[in-house]
Amino acid sequence: MARSKIFLLLIMMSVPFSLINFTAYLKGHIPNILQAAASILFIAIWFLLGFMSNSRQKKFIKISSIFWLGGALLLFVGYSVNMDLIYIAVAFLISGPSYGIRYFWNVPSDINFAFASAMISYIFSLIGLLVGNVLKLSKKNNLE
Repeated sequence: MARSKIFLLLIMMSVPFSLINFTAYLKGHIPNILQAAASILFIAIWFLLGFMSNSRQKKFIKISSIFWLGGALLLFVGYSVNMDLIYIAVAFLISGPSYGIRYFWNVPSDINFAFASAMISYIFSLIGLLVGNVLKLSKKNNLE
């Protein structure tokens, strides 16, 4: 699948979760339990994407890194140069889907949280990839 189609799918996957969290995210309120569950599901999906990508790990690492780290960079640039259009759009896609984790984590809704929530999703995608690789190796070793 072409890289542009993959990124379009990732954006399309992020939008529904951001919409679920939008009411709390917009006003900086603590999310409700539904929003928290949606965010956990979003992070779990990224874990599973990593887990299932063990045969295409280089491609997955590249795509996940571009999506999350590139998004964090755009978030930083948009925030730093006060370009609200960039900052708000990227925050909606990058940190909006996991905003519900604030239900469990009493931190302010600011740029630091936006970066942290993006990194949590990124790290869980890499952990999923690692777990998938470990299980693949253990299966291979058991067969020998």
